[in-house]
Amino acid sequence: MKMGIERALKAAFGDALLEVVQVDKVDVATASVANINAHLDMLRGAIHNFGGSVEVVEVQGSSCTVLYKGPPAIAKGVMAAIKDRFPSIKEVVLQ
Repeated sequence: MKMGIERALKAAFGDALLEVVQVDKVDVATASVANINAHLDMLRGAIHNFGGSVEVVEVQGSSCTVLYKGPPAIAKGVMAAIKDRFPSIKEVVLQ
């Protein structure tokens, strides 16, 4: 970034600007049944310990349908985990 933005920032801020660091785009995962199920693998152990289970059965548009059995508090964590990793998912339906 020695050209362009760094040069403009140096001109505007002079010696007060110590370093310019390039930040790349965050890799946004594609929301699919397989990808979301793989992401939920990190929660399966905890859910299983409470006698529960979780499996994504459908992804359609911005909605994800999940077969879930277990404590309601963990259900909220499942929903949050899906929405955090897959920003295109706006609604998680638990069955």
